[in-house]
Amino acid sequence: MGGRGRGRARGGDQGSNGNGAGLAQRMGQMGLDGHGATGGGGGERSMGRGVTRGGARNSAEDIQRRNDFMDLVKTRPASLTSKCGVSGTPVALRANYFKINKSGAARMFSYHVTLKSEMEEERSFVRKIIVRRLAQVLPVYLFDGMMMFTMERLYPEGQDCRVEMSCNENKATNESVPVEVEFKLTGEIFPTDHTYLHVLNIIKNQANDGLQLTQMGRGYYDPKSTIKFPQYKIEIWPGYSTSIRQHENDILMNVDVSMKVLRTDTVLNQMDSMKHDRAAGRDVLGFISKKLIGAIVYAAHNQKTYRIDDIDFNKNATSTFQKKDGSSISFVDYYKTRHGLTINPKQPLLISQPRDRDIRGGKNDLCILVPELCKMTGLSDDQRNNFHLMQEISTYTRMVPEKRVQSLIEFSNRYTSTPEVKATLEKWSLKMNPELVAVNGRILPPERIFLSQNPRSKVKETTYTSDNADWSNAATRNVLWNPVPLDNIRFIYPGIMYNKVAMFFKEMQMVAKGLGVNLIMPDSNWQEIQDTRTASYLAAAKVVSQMKPNFVVVAIPNDRCDTYAAMKKHFCFTSPVPTQMITDSKVLSKDKKYKSVASKVVIQMTTKMGGTPWCVKIPMTKAMIVGFDTYHDTTKAGMSVGAMVATLDSNFSRYSSHISKHTENQNEFPDKIFFYRDGVGDGQVQQVVDHEIQQLENAIKAVQKYSPNWNPQIVFIIVSKRINTKFFVSGGRRPENPSSGTVVDDIVTLPERHDFYLISQSVRQGTVNPTSYNIIKNTSTLSSDKIQMLTYKLCHMYYNWPGTVRVPAPCQYAHKLAYLVGESLHDEPHEMLSKTLYYL
Repeated sequence: MGGRGRGRARGGDQGSNGNGAGLAQRMGQMGLDGHGATGGGGGERSMGRGVTRGGARNSAEDIQRRNDFMDLVKTRPASLTSKCGVSGTPVALRANYFKINKSGAARMFSYHVTLKSEMEEERSFVRKIIVRRLAQVLPVYLFDGMMMFTMERLYPEGQDCRVEMSCNENKATNESVPVEVEFKLTGEIFPTDHTYLHVLNIIKNQANDGLQLTQMGRGYYDPKSTIKFPQYKIEIWPGYSTSIRQHENDILMNVDVSMKVLRTDTVLNQMDSMKHDRAAGRDVLGFISKKLIGAIVYAAHNQKTYRIDDIDFNKNATSTFQKKDGSSISFVDYYKTRHGLTINPKQPLLISQPRDRDIRGGKNDLCILVPELCKMTGLSDDQRNNFHLMQEISTYTRMVPEKRVQSLIEFSNRYTSTPEVKATLEKWSLKMNPELVAVNGRILPPERIFLSQNPRSKVKETTYTSDNADWSNAATRNVLWNPVPLDNIRFIYPGIMYNKVAMFFKEMQMVAKGLGVNLIMPDSNWQEIQDTRTASYLAAAKVVSQMKPNFVVVAIPNDRCDTYAAMKKHFCFTSPVPTQMITDSKVLSKDKKYKSVASKVVIQMTTKMGGTPWCVKIPMTKAMIVGFDTYHDTTKAGMSVGAMVATLDSNFSRYSSHISKHTENQNEFPDKIFFYRDGVGDGQVQQVVDHEIQQLENAIKAVQKYSPNWNPQIVFIIVSKRINTKFFVSGGRRPENPSSGTVVDDIVTLPERHDFYLISQSVRQGTVNPTSYNIIKNTSTLSSDKIQMLTYKLCHMYYNWPGTVRVPAPCQYAHKLAYLVGESLHDEPHEMLSKTLYYL
């Protein structure tokens, strides 16, 4: 392209972009021609996958894609003046956020760029080349081939701007074609808009490139600082995950220390070893598929991570695929010519489905991977069960607060001192504050734990300290709140484990007496089998089922064998009855901890029968609390299991896995419904708002046909555990974990949400993880403060652990049910079990 160019602005040239000259005027001053503007005014960085392929972006579809990607969904009612609670003791905190300062007003403008010419080719890259010629007279910008984004106005309000220039369409003939470039203002973009956040994250990613780190997924890792464990065939890449968006008052960048565990063995290595695994049996291919499907792998040749969704054993690396130009090439030849890699031609192929964010970006094709070029990520089950390995790597993967803060400060120093990073930010008049953001939090008071209603019990209630939310000693040494007798149980065990089983059961009977649980087990209730084959267990299960027990205990070697799934299926489908699986590896072999473990097993068993170990005071009547979570089904690619449990009584201690059971217990409908929705992935908030709330309201309307006066209040809360936010207690001391009950509802929360963070659990290792709560609907009269306190109370009600847990108990129960179905059952359990916590 070449030739002279001239510019004019309709409506006058007196416009200013902040430097006293309008775009057209500055172009005239430069004497712009086809060779005069080769510098980057900011860049033509793509605004998302597929965003530059024809057609104007910022369409409704594209806006929704970006909106979903950032989960920028307004859930805060306009009438809500303050979402901050008041209960608790104030505490000064630091968060893993850095403030991004903008010199001048943080305003962003979008322009639609139109090219008018007789050029035959007007593809996106050609448009970018033409606009790039104007770079020296444009403010810093991002251009996706159709839309341009700047932090300055190009011309005064009420005007538009056209730039006329000529370009060389045909280099052979050197023919010039006139081109008219029009910049039309489409609007100002505000900090809470999805496009503003998207542009900021592109700028952030451009700046991150200056750190010379390797991007994997959404994290940036330093291969030069790899920590190697050759004896375990793993290595750890230290790094960071970053994101940037508008928070309550400022634009903040969240930075979290991330450790990527990579295995030095490839997927092909794993396949070869599995072929010789005795557990594979005759169905080797099925065994390999079961072990590998769902695993996340890292492809070193393109530095990307993928999820294995299927394995194609009918094809191998000599199979061909079609390239973009329409020609075919084998995987062997492709990797040889493109990457210089020689691969095994006989290996099968891995299939990875596009992720949600890929689909939102317009990429729907399956990705075919070669096992030899993919490294396993994470740890295998055997590695996780290796005590020495886990102890060695925990030094790096479970950072204590002091070490984590030190790493964040090192990142800050590196980020603010690297010239390439500084230059990128300065182009946009941005600068990162090197200090961690200060946050005010509140510590909710510890709850009173009611242990026993028995008048003979020495201890009726207990509590805990905020720095250690655990009441194990009190819970295992006193009569339970509502113990249910275990007087009609059967015990299936292999003869080889008899001595261990007998010793452990004797311990169970001893602790059961102190817990107020009547545990009766005559000799006729024992069912011995001769070996540990699954078939032998199933045969014994059929015999036991004929005895009509109300509970069955099964001793198995470990919970990873097929026997576990087979027993659960039999007693959840064929002969529905609660079961307790006791493993040799985790329970029976730990004789030094028999008393502690036996107490927890007895509590778990009586809970499955409908008992209540403890409760907390929740001053609310005629309310129902629902928990919902999902889990990926291990046998069905792309399918997930959704599980829902709901409280049945006024103590919020009895549950049903079917919401319709509520009227059978109290013969009335609840006045309030609290719905805690866990398992919401990236970009799914809008779907929950649009569809799931509507489904709940439709269910209420269906009931109103028979009970027209029933109109319950609804509080619908999205629960998010997979977040990168961390908090640290500040105040001159070394950084420490915040106490259980710490609430944060300002500064780092989001202005478009009615949200808060809660740290409910205490941790003994590493840095505590808060949980995010987004109240997307609230038709009740409850304040933010009351909802925060209710949420914390519910974190005390998970009966598998005498302490607080990370999410409200209904969510944790829903997760246990979804996990059981997704891992072992793969179908809905029998209706007879729905009113018990059989899935604990």
